[in-house]
This record gives sequence, C-alpha cells and structure tokens, in this order.
Amino acid sequence: MNLPDASQPALPPGSMAVLIPIFALLLAWGVRVYVRVARQIMKEGGRVHAQPLDLPEAMFATMLAGFLCLMALQGFAGKSMPVTPQRMLGSAEFFGMIVLAIVATLKVRHHSLTELFGWRRVPFFRLGGRAVVFLLAAFPLVAVMNIAMAGLLGDRGEMQDVVKYFLNANQRHDYAAIIETIVLAAVVAPIFEEFIFRGFLYGVARRYFGMTPAIILVSALFGAIHSNLAALPGLTVLSMCFCLAYEVTGSLFTSMIMHALFNLTSLVLMMLSMHALP
Repeated sequence: MNLPDASQPALPPGSMAVLIPIFALLLAWGVRVYVRVARQIMKEGGRVHAQPLDLPEAMFATMLAGFLCLMALQGFAGKSMPVTPQRMLGSAEFFGMIVLAIVATLKVRHHSLTELFGWRRVPFFRLGGRAVVFLLAAFPLVAVMNIAMAGLLGDRGEMQDVVKYFLNANQRHDYAAIIETIVLAAVVAPIFEEFIFRGFLYGVARRYFGMTPAIILVSALFGAIHSNLAALPGLTVLSMCFCLAYEVTGSLFTSMIMHALFNLTSLVLMMLSMHALP
C-alpha cells in the first residue's frame, strides 16, 4: 500500500536551519530529564511493588511473554493484513482477554491490585503533571530513533498499518473510523498494554531479573509486538521511558497517562499535518 502524500509534508525553505538547533536543545533536555530520573532511582530505589509476585505469576508471565514473542515473529515474517474496524476491535478484545486473565490470576493469588500497581500512591492530578513532563522529555528521544531508522531503511521503511488506516480514513473523511481509531489508540490500548507490559510482565521480570534487565527485556518485547521494523527502536525507547516513569512514581497510572497522551498527540499531529496541506 502506498503511503499518503500527506504523511510527508514538505518543510518551508530554510526551516531546517531553525528546526535543527531547537530539536538539539529538546533532545539534550530529554536526555537530562531521564538521566536525573535514573540517578534518583539508583539513589533512592525504585517504587514499583514487585516483591509479592512469586513463582505462579512468573510461570504465567513466561508463557505470556513466549506467546507474545511468537506473535511478534509472525508479524515480522508474515504479510500484513489490511487494518479494518473488525480487526481493530478483535485485537482490543484479544488484549482485553489477556488483561482479564492476569486480573483473575492475581485475584486467585490474593494480590491487591491497588497496592501492586500503586493506584493510590500519588495524587492523580500531581501524577498527571509529572506524566506530561516525562512524556515531553521522551518525545525527542523517540524522534531521534525514528529519524535514524528512516535514514537507515530509506524506502524500505513503512508506517505501522494502523497509522496508514488512520491517514486513509482522514483522506476519505470517514469520521466513524477516525473516532474509533482515536478511542482505541488513546484510551483502550494504553490501559490494556500498560497493564500487560508495565504492570504484569515488567513487575515479574523486575522481581526475578532486577530493574535494568527487566526494562530492557520488556521494552524490546513491547517494541517487537508492534511488528514494524521502522518503529521498533522508537517504541523500545518509549517503553524504557514508561518504565522509568513508573519506577520513579510507583504508580502504573503514570505510564498509562503517558501512553494515552503519546498516542493521542501522534494522531492529532497527523490530522493537523494533513489538513495543513493545500
């Protein structure tokens, strides 16, 4: 499928001379923010409550991670299917079933989700402010990885299928598809994916392997499950930022808010980019 022309808007002449220094400053600020977060965690310790997760959770997490790895490999090796509303809803239902299975497992094991995921650890509005700052710092880090991969892959790089679907829906003025994509990407996916990857898989991996290996393993799996080579490094870095934000606040709400705002901002920017073109 050819990419829509609106996905690559032309920049005004001379704009690069202004944009490059601004981007360099934002990148330096983003690196500084996460270096400070990492130092704070090393000094004070992380706040993720992973200690109660024991062998039964580890066995379930291992099976789930293996299944997700197989899905990722199949996605990279197989021919992608066109995104349709039915497939998007089916994917949401599938991940919803995984969330329900995790919740059932934790409940059977008598774990408190409130304590385990830090639902009440930080006031929500204060948490939202910190999530926004962490996300703003993550944007240039993700962007530099995407730019590097675009230069490396050239014409071989492709957008994620759901992004193509969203851009085509904008071109067709298919408002039902636009709204559905926004709801699934900015509400449903952040809740489900953060619960699965940061809440459960990261918690178990952190319990048994330590914080740094857990961040690397879960972030690599998070990037791979999207089955898009061009987006893989950027999504992996984004996941690392989510993990660090979760560690420093101790609340899974942090990464959920960041994830939701990242997806929503990305979709809105794509829409504005398309409508700004003549």
